[in-house]
Amino acid sequence: MNVATRRSTLALRRLGFTFASDGSHAACLASGADGGWYAESWRLPADGPARPTALPLPGNRSEGLHSQLVSLADGTVLVCRHDGDRHEVVLLSAGDDGAGPQVFDPPALGAPAFEPPALGAPALGARSFGPEPGPSLGGTSFAGTSFDPAPPGATAGPPAREWRLAALRMPGLRLLPLPAAPAPALTPASLLLPSRPAAPAAPIRPADAPVAVALGTDARPATTVWLVRTDGSAPEQVAELPGLHGGGVWLDRTGRLLGLDRVHEGVVRSVVLDLGLGEVTPLLEIGERSNDRLVLFDPDSRFIMVRSDAPGADRLGWGVLGGRVPLRFPDCLHVPGVFLRPVALRPAPPGPRDAGRTDARPADADGGGGLPENVRVAVQIDHGASSALALWQPAGHRLEPLPVPPGRLGAVAHWSAGGLRMPYSSPDQPAALATLDVDALLGAGPAATAGAVPLPLQLAPLSGSLPQPWREAAPPPPWSGGPRISPTSPPGWRLDGSVRPADGSRWHSAQSLELAGPTGPLEAVVYGGDAWLSSPQLVLALHGGPADAWLLEFDPALQRMAAEGLAVVAPNQRGSTGYGTGHAMAVRGAWGGPDLEDVLGLLEGIAGQRSALGLEPPALFGVSYGAFLALLAAAHAPPEQVARCAVVAPFLSGARLLAEASAPVRALTTRLGGHEPVTDERGPRDVLQLAHRIGAPLLVLHGDRDEVVPVGQSRSLRHELIRLGRVEGADFRYVEAAGAGHELLAEEGSAVLHELLAGFLRTGRAG
Repeated sequence: MNVATRRSTLALRRLGFTFASDGSHAACLASGADGGWYAESWRLPADGPARPTALPLPGNRSEGLHSQLVSLADGTVLVCRHDGDRHEVVLLSAGDDGAGPQVFDPPALGAPAFEPPALGAPALGARSFGPEPGPSLGGTSFAGTSFDPAPPGATAGPPAREWRLAALRMPGLRLLPLPAAPAPALTPASLLLPSRPAAPAAPIRPADAPVAVALGTDARPATTVWLVRTDGSAPEQVAELPGLHGGGVWLDRTGRLLGLDRVHEGVVRSVVLDLGLGEVTPLLEIGERSNDRLVLFDPDSRFIMVRSDAPGADRLGWGVLGGRVPLRFPDCLHVPGVFLRPVALRPAPPGPRDAGRTDARPADADGGGGLPENVRVAVQIDHGASSALALWQPAGHRLEPLPVPPGRLGAVAHWSAGGLRMPYSSPDQPAALATLDVDALLGAGPAATAGAVPLPLQLAPLSGSLPQPWREAAPPPPWSGGPRISPTSPPGWRLDGSVRPADGSRWHSAQSLELAGPTGPLEAVVYGGDAWLSSPQLVLALHGGPADAWLLEFDPALQRMAAEGLAVVAPNQRGSTGYGTGHAMAVRGAWGGPDLEDVLGLLEGIAGQRSALGLEPPALFGVSYGAFLALLAAAHAPPEQVARCAVVAPFLSGARLLAEASAPVRALTTRLGGHEPVTDERGPRDVLQLAHRIGAPLLVLHGDRDEVVPVGQSRSLRHELIRLGRVEGADFRYVEAAGAGHELLAEEGSAVLHELLAGFLRTGRAG
């Protein structure tokens, strides 16, 4: 195995975590220092640390950034790769150092890849119900300096063995893992019967049994369902359902009954798909026109959690499926402006009242009418840039906060005898898997309060409760009773597989601060320690989206800037997600409106204070939508407030993007109101019309195969700057990355671009 492949196994970024149904393994996409992506398989022993094994592709190929993974119970990984409307399903397993082909159909598989005829629709892109996964107008990554040759917890192995199983052609496709092993079958009707004892242990799944369900969508719209096997047989079509179907929660342990969220006439309702019959039946119809989604389900107790707007607002509720008690929507599970995300459930340890019980039913399963008191639910609480974690039980009336370190949790989890396992990242901890002993965390009590960070003049630290506008919208919620904890890991918390710097030092830390904006405080992720404002150079970094946000997580691009000695302020201006509907919707139909005012206000405040200290003004940095915003700010801010400006994959205006982009991007732009003009005293939000006002040194990077923002946008800007008499190489520099797409800072070979960016932001030299 060559050195390049081995180096690609040092993970700086991880995303797309998925757990095997039995909790024995996990999988994710990982990116190394060279920017190339590959799959990782994690072994999750019940009594030891989680151990990742890299599965780099043979031939030094990179996995697609948008590939979907499914972790299987034997440690292999199912991968669905997307190329327009063609989707290839492959199986990866750890390789060996012996010679021989690494990409093949082994004799046991035999059959060629199955590719059904196209369904006669152009590629529209897969769409799920929840956060928009389609073409985002932003995103960065990093490929940087050297790292440990063998970081703790990581296993660098030879190239993976790769079996090509199938190719399906349609606009969208996604995979759902089947339960780990078969059990006595249920039917949709049996779901409504009273609870019964849990099924005995099931046998091992046969070798020819399906391992996943594939759900494909087309433009009719319709959803086609296949069973996917790893024995070489073609995917088996089991159903074709009218309409779009998202979600996916198993209602039994056999892999027969699947809860899906169906969109019909603008309303989302959960239905049950019987894979044995290929038919769907209604599951949730709470209100006449309510949107009702299935969130969690426990087949043993029949405990169900739902998300519905039937109570008048989008809220979490719970009940017992088939029980006599109606669904309940507790107040403790509704915090305005805060997103509560149930991620896992598990029966509680037996209590005194369970002593002597011989059946396997929940303590209060009395024919479906009682409370499943022994069910415990882990709830991720996303608030602004960071996450919190809490425990909730149906019999309780509050969320019990769990003292986890500050940072960002991964919105997916598995809870087993080995603990609650979740992805976790913080600014100085690259993404890895955390294992939580929930009972130990509950017994640890509140952790020490993090000290307030003193800031000069009008800049105040985050208060430790809810950032604006939350404090005006709601009192402190019941889960926020404890103080914010220090970065010290509490008892019951372990993080496995996080990569360290090569020299044994720590990554650069960041803090969440509340900065003064023109209409109220704005949260920002800030690198540079307590003296960030007086750093010799400072960068104001603008995220893409616009429906996105900077998070309190490891960000390789910002980490690289910090390593260059730059202080970084990454604000979540209006339009950012995570602060309630009003904050997020502020730029709907007003691209470059309220968000530009926030950025200009921050520039004025920070530049003014730095001027008083005899320091240069901030530099601007942005990617995609953030690049568009940075160019607008560079054009509208006074020259003494911007030192330089670096942009990656910018577009020039919503209207110009709409005229050139692909169909999915045009749909996204229209949905977000990007084509609507902003009418105020600042005039059109068109960078090309404002290019004559951009006087700061400028660096423009763009990939020539950008599938989201066409490279023609940056080429037009370059031509206009030259027409205006600007000297390329002196006043500005234009770099077009050959073969690079929209995520050019996350693609293989991006290290040179990161070095170029960091050097320019520090010195301003365009040549």
